[in-house]
Amino acid sequence: MSRRKLTDTDRHDWDKVASSVRPLEKRPGPVKTAKPQQEAAGVKPKARASEKQTPVPSRTAPVPPLPVHAKQPAANAPGLDQYGIRKLKRGKGPDARIDLHGMTQTEAHHRLLAFLRNAQTRDARVVLVITGKGKAGPQQDWWNERERGVLRRAVPGWFSTPAFRPLVAGFQSASHGHGGEGAFFVQLRRFDRGGKGRP
Repeated sequence: MSRRKLTDTDRHDWDKVASSVRPLEKRPGPVKTAKPQQEAAGVKPKARASEKQTPVPSRTAPVPPLPVHAKQPAANAPGLDQYGIRKLKRGKGPDARIDLHGMTQTEAHHRLLAFLRNAQTRDARVVLVITGKGKAGPQQDWWNERERGVLRRAVPGWFSTPAFRPLVAGFQSASHGHGGEGAFFVQLRRFDRGGKGRP
């Protein structure tokens, strides 16, 4: 395919456009520093005791949670029934409790499922599940802020999955004295000796 030649009109138009264009402002580029002779020779310099080592943020994205764990609770997730509410108002504590602090989602999921199954077979009706509020600890990184409170957000979603439905009749945030937003009261279905929970 041959190129067509520019006409006088094309050249005039191009000159007009080209004369109206201004170059971009120059931005300072990255500063290149000369490597110390030790590094050039392949020897890493020893850190001085007085120099504080700061961790370098990772540029890799956080690992997304497992899909089953990311499921959100239904909007109409039931709370405790009158039995559960009366029991707690009378000052009786939960029948059992589990603390999921410091666990990964996978570990917490397995431990919680085993705990609820065990509690149900012992005829526990109301249990306390402590997830923690997910506040930043001393090692919490600024770029990972959205990952705080992972278990607090994930656990209610687990209750609506097939593994937990035969166990959980309802749940609600715990009272302030039992952990508040960092914990849930969970009402268990009665254990059915036929193999399934019943309300």
